[in-house]
Amino acid sequence: MVIRVIVVLIVALLASVAAACGDDDSSSDTGDTSTASVCDQRDNLNQSVNDLADLDVIAGGTDSLNAAVDRVESDLDSLAAVTSSEVQAEVDDLNEAIDRADETFSNLDDESLLAATAEVALTIADVAIAGEALVTALAVECD
Repeated sequence: MVIRVIVVLIVALLASVAAACGDDDSSSDTGDTSTASVCDQRDNLNQSVNDLADLDVIAGGTDSLNAAVDRVESDLDSLAAVTSSEVQAEVDDLNEAIDRADETFSNLDDESLLAATAEVALTIADVAIAGEALVTALAVECD
């Protein structure tokens, strides 16, 4: 129950950040494709972080958990390839959170997942918080 509340709070926080960032088409109106690409990649990352936070870990098992983390990592790699060095600290923080998640989840199987639910929830929260910080840092560029 506590884990579900934590995850719901994180999702609500991320949703409010996404709403604040908006879907501003002004970057495409100016022809600035690099900004549009950054914003598109930011939106993809935000969605994959939200999907991870929304994941029913017990029902989905370790395969769905690892797939969700892999998607966040892939979306981060795509975003990092087009962002400026101004957000490098946030990119690094999210990379570190993903590394911790990979390490935490690598020794889990479906049987041990239930016993590690609290640790899994905290690790997901760590990734979500780092993801939110990066999305927020890009708000100036995308809005």
